[in-house]
Amino acid sequence: MTALARGPRVLKAPLSGPLLSVEKTLAGKEFLVLGGTGFLGKVTVGMLLHRYPGVGKLHLLMRRGKFRSAWQRLEEEFLRSVPFKHWQDSMGMEAWIEHAKTLFEVLDGDITLPGLGVPDESWNALKGRVSAVFNVSGVVDFTPPLDEALDVNCRGLQHVLDIARRLGDLPILHTSTCFVAGKMSGTVGEDPPDHKPYPRY
Repeated sequence: MTALARGPRVLKAPLSGPLLSVEKTLAGKEFLVLGGTGFLGKVTVGMLLHRYPGVGKLHLLMRRGKFRSAWQRLEEEFLRSVPFKHWQDSMGMEAWIEHAKTLFEVLDGDITLPGLGVPDESWNALKGRVSAVFNVSGVVDFTPPLDEALDVNCRGLQHVLDIARRLGDLPILHTSTCFVAGKMSGTVGEDPPDHKPYPRY
């Protein structure tokens, strides 16, 4: 059987060796999470904690916004949200919030700022502790102002790369917006739109 250039691959021999255990791989590991307050971020964190309870501390980058502190935002918006209902119901809200102090460290910052807006001392303290970066941040509005979209989705990613390098060339698990074809219909190619870099159809 000839393998196609793009298509199914045929293994010449069965896989051997120990199976990869995601649970063992994540056990005790600490992660930096960006965009955790968004819809996808909350679901990601909730599923991670639920499926792999042995995971280490999660360091959440969070803008304080209208709150006194980023931790207050975590308590009032994040921990009380639906993806954490399991813990809310099983522990009670106050116990869940207290337990969250063992699971999360909140970094008051902003992805649009160099260094993610976090003081150097905080990054120095995390070096050697964090195993990877989960980046689920991003502007997901279909028609955002261009400067806002570029600040978060493009320049922000450069800030994320800088921090990952600074923390020891950490791997980045990155998500990106999937709705990029605008109002076009039919087959949409992946060729770069050189003629019009920001088409709105």
